[in-house]
Amino acid sequence: MAADPTEHKPHITKKHEARLEKENKQRKFVTYGLIAVVVIVVGLVGYGVLYNTVLKNYQPVAKVGSETITVDEFQKRVKFDRQQYVSQFLTYATSSYAFFFQSQLQSVQDSLDNYVQFGRDTLNQMENEAVVAQKAAEMGITVSDAEIQAELEANFYYYPNGTPTTEPTRNVPPTPTNNPTEEFLLGPTATSSNPTETPTLAPTMTSTAEPTVTGTPATATPEPATSTPTTAPTATASPTITETPTITPTATPYTQQGFDNLYSTSVANIATETGFNDADLRAFVKSILLQRKVIAELAKSIPEKQDVVWARHILVATEAEANDVIAKLNAGESFASLAAQYSTDTSTAQNGGDLGWFIKGQMVAAFDDAAFSLPVGQISAPVQTTYGWHVIQVLGKVNRELTDSELSTAKQIAYNNWLDAAKKEFTTKEYDIWTSVVPTEPSIPAQYRVQATATP
Repeated sequence: MAADPTEHKPHITKKHEARLEKENKQRKFVTYGLIAVVVIVVGLVGYGVLYNTVLKNYQPVAKVGSETITVDEFQKRVKFDRQQYVSQFLTYATSSYAFFFQSQLQSVQDSLDNYVQFGRDTLNQMENEAVVAQKAAEMGITVSDAEIQAELEANFYYYPNGTPTTEPTRNVPPTPTNNPTEEFLLGPTATSSNPTETPTLAPTMTSTAEPTVTGTPATATPEPATSTPTTAPTATASPTITETPTITPTATPYTQQGFDNLYSTSVANIATETGFNDADLRAFVKSILLQRKVIAELAKSIPEKQDVVWARHILVATEAEANDVIAKLNAGESFASLAAQYSTDTSTAQNGGDLGWFIKGQMVAAFDDAAFSLPVGQISAPVQTTYGWHVIQVLGKVNRELTDSELSTAKQIAYNNWLDAAKKEFTTKEYDIWTSVVPTEPSIPAQYRVQATATP
């Protein structure tokens, strides 16, 4: 008898079918869920890699007006600035004069080690350059590609059109010798005579200097880019490397091909170490030339004949100390002796507190106002600044032609005032990301680092 084909088939009820359909849906849901999780994880990992390698570079660290400074621009600029510091450090650390520059080398090393502050200074400079670029455009000031090229060539001492002629020397009458009033005020114990220049504080090394295009096989060291900064009446600035004797490269005559080869080699070396390429270098040089042109424009309104003051001061920590010094002066004690005994301004204390001649705007505002308003010979009331309390005496006051150094300082003061006003016209927004992306390289090789002297 033939077997019934339906004999062993299970009877599937509608309830059983519903359960199977539900289980199938659950399996599909779990499978799709697992696939979605894998996709999300892979996507997050991929985005993280993409962000760290590409996208982060386009994140803004700051925005000034319509100008945005990206992570990539910021990091390359910091590395470039650090490379300039390291290069300058090694120039002196490996020279036969290294012993004489230990304190200056220590200052440079400390600046590089404090990498966040170094980044802060660089970012501030980049923000200033963004302001200058936008204001220069409003003023109709431009810089051509030819001017950038000429500046780069000059930094390598290559002058295809002949060595430029120097500007004619200004015919400035010499500063007169001390008059009887000044000699009387100085007194017999003073060690200084009538100086012709204000004592210059060596500025802290900053990234505002002209670009030094360093690399192998050659190093080109250009002239300074900026004038002496506004001087406060205390010697608190960190010294830069100002050498004596001077170590300067010998100018080598180039052919066009020789310059091209040297330039491309130097830029390639810089790019390898810092990522700062030819386009970045040209943009940097452009910012320097824009600043230079703005200063030249502002200089047109600076009178070459101005009031100048010769003063001395005693700097102390408190108003009570200042009043005590004034009482001693009124009792007939020597200003020079009291300066040596009490003044915390170590740059002038042993020189009778003498600050030399200075122009309006050169000192901090409160000090400046007091010095220019005091009659010659009068002792001031205590004058407070961020440095402490000053007792001031004006030794001389005259209206005369500014020296070249004083005129250069006047130009820098005008530029600083202009820049401060210009920065108020633009909204500057900084993003916290900048602190987490500050480079720490290049750095001083371990074998050249300055070892701090142990205090006995």
